Amino acid sequence: MSSIQPVIVVGIDFGMTFTGVAYSNSNMPQPKVIQTWPGKKHETSRKVPSIINYLPLRDEPEWGFPCQYSEGKKEWFKRWLDPEFLDPLRAAEPDSDLPSTTEVRKWYKDFMRCLYLYIKDVLQPQMGGWESKRVEFLFSCPTTFGSQAISTSLRELLVEAGFSQGCHTIEFGLTEPQASAVNAAKDSLQTFENGDVLLVCDAGGATTDFALLEQVSSENERPWLQELAKIPGVDVGSTNIDLAFELLVDERLQAGRVDVAENTAWTMMHSAEFQEWKCSFGDRSNADVPKFLVPVPRLHESVSNSKAGIQRGKMAFSHDDFRSLFDPQVNQIIALVRKHLNNIPQDKYVNYMILSGGLGSSPYLLSRLQEEFVTITHRAAPSLRILVSAEPQLAVCRGLVIDRMQKIITKKNVLVGRICPASYGVLCDLPYDKKNKQHVGQETYRYPIDGLIYVKNQVDWMIKKGEMMYVDDDITHDFVRVICRMNDKDETRKNHMIWKDKIVISHQEADRLPGNIAHADCHVLCNITSNLSSLTLNNFDLVKEHKSWFKRITPRDKYRTAEHQIKVVIGPADIRFELWYDGSQYNKPNSIRVDWEDGATVSVPNLDREPASSVLLGIRQRKPMKSQKDKEKTAHALRKGLRRPRVRRES
Repeated sequence: MSSIQPVIVVGIDFGMTFTGVAYSNSNMPQPKVIQTWPGKKHETSRKVPSIINYLPLRDEPEWGFPCQYSEGKKEWFKRWLDPEFLDPLRAAEPDSDLPSTTEVRKWYKDFMRCLYLYIKDVLQPQMGGWESKRVEFLFSCPTTFGSQAISTSLRELLVEAGFSQGCHTIEFGLTEPQASAVNAAKDSLQTFENGDVLLVCDAGGATTDFALLEQVSSENERPWLQELAKIPGVDVGSTNIDLAFELLVDERLQAGRVDVAENTAWTMMHSAEFQEWKCSFGDRSNADVPKFLVPVPRLHESVSNSKAGIQRGKMAFSHDDFRSLFDPQVNQIIALVRKHLNNIPQDKYVNYMILSGGLGSSPYLLSRLQEEFVTITHRAAPSLRILVSAEPQLAVCRGLVIDRMQKIITKKNVLVGRICPASYGVLCDLPYDKKNKQHVGQETYRYPIDGLIYVKNQVDWMIKKGEMMYVDDDITHDFVRVICRMNDKDETRKNHMIWKDKIVISHQEADRLPGNIAHADCHVLCNITSNLSSLTLNNFDLVKEHKSWFKRITPRDKYRTAEHQIKVVIGPADIRFELWYDGSQYNKPNSIRVDWEDGATVSVPNLDREPASSVLLGIRQRKPMKSQKDKEKTAHALRKGLRRPRVRRES
């Protein structure tokens, strides 16, 4: 991040179903949240639907609330931004009409463009100038986004959407569960003590992400958190519950041979009635409700159908029906919590579990977790308390801002330490060590400056997997380059001041790291080009060739050498590189360029993540359903641009 502090910090949590925006400056005690949105100007809405809609006769798309029930809208596309999720689905079901990566990125860019312009409309009247003011936009990432290609492409799309105009900057901040933990540590009725361990479960629309952190600050200090383990996320979320409900409704309509509109199940799934029952399921307030009733669109209230479960124009669902929708998601969350508790070190105990996100606010999820881990205790959490964030749907965007603002005000983040997810190194030449078995048989040469023998294509590991990364620590590699030998004909050629290096990565444990690039577990992450050609030869050191005393009969050659550093900034979801020279960052145009290798991943391979999750099941079930209904002229599809009736909300 830039050393020049921003005037205002904006945190953006782009979710599967809704997007939240919080902002703050150094004068605000707490972040503020945008709560009025286009289409809801006279109502308070904490978040805006993550929806974009393209109209045939308009240049600009609709977004958010105005197109919430529009025909052909693009929604639920967050998980498609990850090619590692989308590509296997497209390969497994080539006829499913899933969007391409290009289409999804366009939807994301256009949605973000609309969001940026609206944030500008909200904040500009409060700030005066806009593009001339330093505004820092912070974006969260789910822990399922492990590929560097995702954060790189998203950053490019955000630039195209306008977020880097003028003095504005784009940063990928904390992961979603990390941000939720920060929000809880700073804005919770529960006071956490030094040494308390927090297991955060951020369950949203598309993914469920975890973070394991320990509070390391003393009493009366601002809270500081430190990560204890790197935990991958899974594709479990509330939209899978919606999909299951849609399938259940469709099965009932088929069983009862009900003559309704082609996309009735889709409309019922989006209805206010179902969404309200879903959000409150498990709450004591509806424990005595015998049936959850959801109106069937365009069906007269006099119609009943026992096979379809329809009573007077409304489809009735029992508590068991709703449990069947929730349990596949909740059971996966419980299994993962138990797995993570089983892996807690023997000397640590989890004191609190913090729930955030849309699904994280579910009373049913809370009750099931209490049954599994409070009523029946786990050895790693004998006195566990489960807390729900005060505003679970806003925890991420607020946490992003809180962490950054504490850094600006106190020079120290809330999250001060993170576990390195992998080992990162530089491919370089290292001094030959005859005791190192990995050096034996390798290509060597003698370096004229110091006279030592070097081994080619070795890896100098800058930081290793599992090590703690503190926010203010530098991860660097020092280079000493020979620019030219004095009196050579080409001693002034600028291309001698341009160097290319390879950054490598390994997911092996720290005690099993390979020593050279030839090893199967060592992969090139990216290629870095460092360019100091804007400097003159006089900027660099003049050194003499190393010679033994008995060889100094002839004069020693003189060389110009350059000393510089490559600094690695490892974020929760991406990596950045900086070129440093003469004690400061070298920011000349084109001074450093990073070319990423295809498939570069910055996180540990996620063994808990099923490539298709429950979505593939839904896609497979829809194909025969669609075929059957085509014959009956009542075709059904999952968000494929078919004509959809608007849902009429009762006032």
